[in-house]
Amino acid sequence: MEVTKENFEDAMDSIERVLNDPTLEFMSFDEEMTGLGFAGVGFDELNKYEDTSDERYIKMRRIAQAFGIIQLGLTAWTRSTINSNEYVAHSWNIYVFPKGEEGND
Repeated sequence: MEVTKENFEDAMDSIERVLNDPTLEFMSFDEEMTGLGFAGVGFDELNKYEDTSDERYIKMRRIAQAFGIIQLGLTAWTRSTINSNEYVAHSWNIYVFPKGEEGND
């Protein structure tokens, strides 16, 4: 479900219903940001396999501090009531970038 300012209340109601669903098994989320790296620092430098957890955290923290979240993806997985070996995905795509001034949306 694409969540916009026009359907925000309905979307929040549907999220709350799924969160309270007894068949809810797990949730996943992801975010899109205004940037992912810094000039002169390539993907390989940011994603070194030999980095310790602390080194990785520091790199990702710098990115999180420098860029804003513009979109949030949320998916709740419920167990199917028809086949207990299957899941049903309930997804929401939420735009969270700050609204511009009137007329500049």
